[in-house]
Formats: sequence, C-alpha cells, structure tokens
Amino acid sequence: MLLEVIDLAVDLPTPQGLRRVVHDVSFSLDAGESLGIVGESGSGKTMTALALMALLPDGAIVSGALRFLGRDLVGLPEAEMRKLRGDQIAMIFQEPMTALNPIQRVGRQVAEPLRLHRGMDKAAAWAEAVRLLERVRLREPERAAKAYPFALSGGERQRAMIAMALACAPKLLIADEPTTALDVTVQARILDLIAALSAQSAMATLLVSHDLAVVARNCRNVLILYGGTVMESGPAEAVLSDARHPYTKALLDARPRANAPRGERLRAIAGSAAPAGANPQGCPFAGRCPLTLDACRVTPLPTVALEGGRRVRCLRVGADGRLT
Repeated sequence: MLLEVIDLAVDLPTPQGLRRVVHDVSFSLDAGESLGIVGESGSGKTMTALALMALLPDGAIVSGALRFLGRDLVGLPEAEMRKLRGDQIAMIFQEPMTALNPIQRVGRQVAEPLRLHRGMDKAAAWAEAVRLLERVRLREPERAAKAYPFALSGGERQRAMIAMALACAPKLLIADEPTTALDVTVQARILDLIAALSAQSAMATLLVSHDLAVVARNCRNVLILYGGTVMESGPAEAVLSDARHPYTKALLDARPRANAPRGERLRAIAGSAAPAGANPQGCPFAGRCPLTLDACRVTPLPTVALEGGRRVRCLRVGADGRLT
C-alpha cells in the first residue's frame, strides 16, 4: 500500500480554542490509483491535503495515522518531510500566484526540486525545466522559464506549478484544484498528461476538486466531504451515478444540465455551509438536508457499509443503502 490514512483529524487554534476541521477521515491509495475528494468550500478538502504534506498552519494538531510506504508521517521531523516533499510526494497548489516565489524566475523554481532531489547541476536542471514547461503545453517554454510569475497569465502560472510538481516523477501527486485557471481544452490536456504519467510510472493521484465531472472522468474512487466529515465514499462511477447520501444527491442536483430549458435557474443547496470547526454532535449537514430528523442533530453518525466497497454516513440510510 502506497498511502494509508486512518482516522485523520486536524484541529486548528482559534481565539475560542482548538476547533476540529477534519474528522476521522480514512482512505487508502495504492500505486497508480486515483482518488477524488469533493465538497463545498470549507468542507476540509484542502486541510486534508495539507496534512499529508505537513504544511498546516502553525499550531495545528494532527492525530490519526498517515502511512506513506509504511512510514507514519504524523510527527515526522521537518528535515525528514523536506526529503519527501517535491520528490516522492508533490502538490499542485490551488492558487499559483501565492504558491510561486514572486522574485524568482519561473524556470529556476521548476528546476529547484531537480537540483535538491536529483543532484542536477544548474544547466541540466534549467534544460529539464524548459522541457517540463513545454510538456504542460506552454507555448513559449523558454520565455516562460525566464519570466517572473507576475509576467505570466493565471493559466500559465498554473501550468508552471504543475510542471514543478511533476519534475521528480513523484510516487504521490496531490492536486488541489489543478485546472481552476485553465480553459476546458487545456484542462483536458493537463488531466490527460497527469493520467499518462500515472500509467507510465504508477504515480498515485489525489485530486481535490469542486468539479464532479472532472472527478468522474479522472478518478477511480471518491470521497464526499462535508464539515470535515466523509459523508459518502466508494468507486467514483457508482457514487456519482447512484448517490445514496442526501448531500451527494444535492451536489449532483446543483450541476448545470446540458438539456435544461433556456433561462432555468440552477438548483442550489438550501442554507449555508457549516462553518469550519462547528463540531456538531450529530450530522453536520442537518438543517440543510430536506430529510433532517431531530435525531440527526444529536446522534453520532453511523457508518453503513454497502456492497462494492461503498460507505455512507447517514441516519436515514438503511442497511440496503436506500434512504428511509
């Protein structure tokens, strides 16, 4: 097993004390596999990804187990994590303008992991950086390599971030909204590139996204997160074609429909997302869910195991996987 996450929890410091923003998240990834994490903003997707990289805010407390190639990353010294980051585990960050160093040329930043982890000299690393920029479909890779981040468009910066993450052919790629700033044509090419690299080198991919279509097309399995809690999980095709949890159903219903009549309003999920760290006694989706019972607000969520490796956490889901 490449990655095994067991009961991951993340607590963040606030003026009111510690607040739990990720609750007992568990999943596994083997070499070459792909997992999508889906949910609204504030659902805990990025915090889960950052916990794997040990890049959480100061004062954050991580509990549970994060086993990468059998080695638990929780509590691993920073010097040891630096050996893994950018080499065996790499991340494409959601906002490239803040992730890239504004005072270093793009080529130097793409070349940095090659020099640190592969021992390349400056010239060889620069040449490989240009090749990587070309591989992620930058039209003028040499120009982009010599430019500073502010001189590139949002899409170009995003592709530079992807090139940097792929530089050392990591065993695990964590992609946090990797195609947000890209048009649909380039988005498809980049995702196809990531899939090709995964097939060639058995790279596992953890894809964080709001886009259900992207996850359905590119991920074997999926986790549906809400309020830092896994609401539903299992094979992506099964979950997204036959959702069992009310929250998953609501996300699917909120998608634009290709055959919708002109002027039809998009369906919205009623209410507002639970604030991070709300920590309700019962289901975090209670109140927004049209099937809410009084018991949903106070009863700890049961886990219903279904055939095919699917799991649902809902009081209203019976042993047969159907809503009652």
